[in-house]
Amino acid sequence: MIKRMAASLAVVTLLLIPLWAGAQSAGQTVFDQAGLFTVEECQRLETRIESLNADMDWNVYIATTSDAGGKTARDYADDFYDYGGLGRGPDYSGLLLLIDMDNREAYITTAGQAIACYTDSRIDSMLDSVTGYLKNGRYEKAAEAFLTKTGSYAASPPSQTGAAADDRIELSPVQIVLIAVSGGLLAAGGTFLGVYLKYGAKGKQSSYPFRQQSNMQMLRSEDRLVNKTLRTRHIPQDNNHHTGGGSSTHVSSSGRTHGGGGRGF
Repeated sequence: MIKRMAASLAVVTLLLIPLWAGAQSAGQTVFDQAGLFTVEECQRLETRIESLNADMDWNVYIATTSDAGGKTARDYADDFYDYGGLGRGPDYSGLLLLIDMDNREAYITTAGQAIACYTDSRIDSMLDSVTGYLKNGRYEKAAEAFLTKTGSYAASPPSQTGAAADDRIELSPVQIVLIAVSGGLLAAGGTFLGVYLKYGAKGKQSSYPFRQQSNMQMLRSEDRLVNKTLRTRHIPQDNNHHTGGGSSTHVSSSGRTHGGGGRGF
């Protein structure tokens, strides 16, 4: 009897091991497959991402790889995101930074609500911050720069025209009028002063011979087209789609829509 109970307990334990492993990895946000971070660095990044995710409507992830399996950085990042079950909510909202050591490229993929927030211009700015560190092998700094930009942009949604709110200076109507009037006065004053100094009026009537210098003679001129060469070229179709929020999108192998961009380092 005791042997049967022990055997049953062993079977149940073996069945639960995969569930425990899945539960442990369910909240994972840093996937360092290339071994670029130390254990302590991974823990620090995980803690910071946990704090970010608590304040946003989407999740953030960081992944590294040394073998993309023949895929481009974009395809690898999209597939890792989609088939890894990442994202939040029914639209799998989130973004992932992939540090691809195989293709030597950093790629940011976005999904769901994150697509509209992280526009093309914002992703370019994020890549500016990330790739500078990657070129010098400072991988944790690159990840931290990515997270800093991620939180900053999430706190300031872009305008409906796609321009980043934090990249634009807002002026009130009164300020616009004052700037226009000041500019006009400066331009008029500069012109008057230039003419005054040039002709040395100094309070006296100008003796400039405007009548003699105001003659105008119209000449006839014509251009003739002698030879004309017409060249045509095929413009390839752009598979990327553009949304009103300033984010270009594409469809991954799973059929989901992603935004994003990448850059070599």
